[in-house]
Amino acid sequence: TWLDFSIGPRLSSDGRMLLFDEQSAYAGPKYATCLRKTADAPVVKLGEGSLVDLSPDGKWALAIDYGPPQRLVALPTGAGQPRQLDPGGLDSYTDAHWFPDGKRLLVCGSKAGSASRCFVEEEAGGSRVPVTPEGLYLTPLVSPDGARVAVRDDAGRGSIFAVKGGPPVEVIGLTSA
Repeated sequence: TWLDFSIGPRLSSDGRMLLFDEQSAYAGPKYATCLRKTADAPVVKLGEGSLVDLSPDGKWALAIDYGPPQRLVALPTGAGQPRQLDPGGLDSYTDAHWFPDGKRLLVCGSKAGSASRCFVEEEAGGSRVPVTPEGLYLTPLVSPDGARVAVRDDAGRGSIFAVKGGPPVEVIGLTSA
């Protein structure tokens, strides 16, 4: 931990960086996305927002900035400037993850008046394609090959969706806790 409410750690694939959220009063009302190199280095605040993922190459931290308005931002873990990602009509975000190729994102969120769902989009922008129906967005995971996405509904039931379409596969044996 850094201060008194560090959560959601993400370890880089090479084990050299640990990213986390700092949600204590010291971080402020928008939280802080932070980086600590594992070689006993000091914590670096990358920016405001809640950390959701680390890019496969370790160069970017993906965070939800609660605004207002909410926005999804890519924060550099080294030199560079933060990038605000195109909202594509979404008003709020629940989660986001990079695909293993580092070029696509799984973005979960909602438009005003609609329930949350997950979309696949190119990180550089472009069309956002729905991959789940509305109401399926909790605990999203991208498969190691990037071909499938697993999500839960509010009742804890899980489903796996092929990114290229097709019927979902129910995940048996999950509990709601």
